[in-house]
Amino acid sequence: ATQLGLAADDVFAAEFSRPGAEADVELFTAYYADQRKGGIHSPEICLPGAGWEIEKLERVTVDTPSGPFPAMQALIRRDLEQRVVLYWFDQHGRKTAVDYTAKFLVLWDGVVHDRTDGALVRVVSPVLGNEDPARAEARVAEFAARLPEALGPHLPAVPGL
Repeated sequence: ATQLGLAADDVFAAEFSRPGAEADVELFTAYYADQRKGGIHSPEICLPGAGWEIEKLERVTVDTPSGPFPAMQALIRRDLEQRVVLYWFDQHGRKTAVDYTAKFLVLWDGVVHDRTDGALVRVVSPVLGNEDPARAEARVAEFAARLPEALGPHLPAVPGL
């Protein structure tokens, strides 16, 4: 999906590299201030729409210093290129892997807190040449483990949650 097709209120995209690392890691976040008329959609929809084939999709746990949270991990392919994608939905500090759970949280927060804002966080790294995809999975997991603390101040939370 492109930024124009997202209709997000705020988008952040960056590529991170580390000396000695096999490959870069890409971070993409899309924030939606009001999801009453649309909003976040799952990468399971936009990745195939952009020409990527999902070879493997599974729910995983991201271990962070502040505790684990669920995410979805995909191995995707387009022609000879493979990538590992790790993503989750952030609804006011609550992280969920499943888009239906995120939609329920939007509904709940809309009724209880009169808020429907939320974000998608996506981390991507290529699978290089003959590299085992497990190496790329480890790269995105290591990067993602640091994100909650870094992104926390930039993603809205519900007081008391």
